[in-house]
Amino acid sequence: PLAGLGAGEGLIVVPASNLVAVYEAAPVTPVIYAEEGNNNAVALDSVTFQRAPFRLPNPNNFSSDQRTRVILLTSNLRLTQTDLNTPGVLSVEVPGGVNLPVENVGTLSIPGLISSYIIVRLPDNLPTGALELRIRVRGVLSDARTLHISP
Repeated sequence: PLAGLGAGEGLIVVPASNLVAVYEAAPVTPVIYAEEGNNNAVALDSVTFQRAPFRLPNPNNFSSDQRTRVILLTSNLRLTQTDLNTPGVLSVEVPGGVNLPVENVGTLSIPGLISSYIIVRLPDNLPTGALELRIRVRGVLSDARTLHISP
């Protein structure tokens, strides 16, 4: 007789009589947190920690390209930096076929809540104004949140 459980890589293995059953968790719908009272994404400039609107160039950014990096707060995406090496695991999308380059991901511990963050770079071809922002994690798309980009 087999005894005990096994877990890893999103699977749970359970011995049952002369069988071994394997269960996989259903995909979790990713969530971009919204500001209270509106649909604006909870987003901060990665250097100044100021809220939107965000400008594409940022003189306070210490990178050589002077592009703004934005921190997006999300539900627990269960992603690590190494997941970014696998195509199709994570994308940050706005209308018009523009994907925001993801530079970093991680877990954020807020008392009573395990969350994640995504740091994206605002590319040159990003339109200005109120943009619908979505994230796609392992093929599952989040609801849209608004990200404000100033000219």
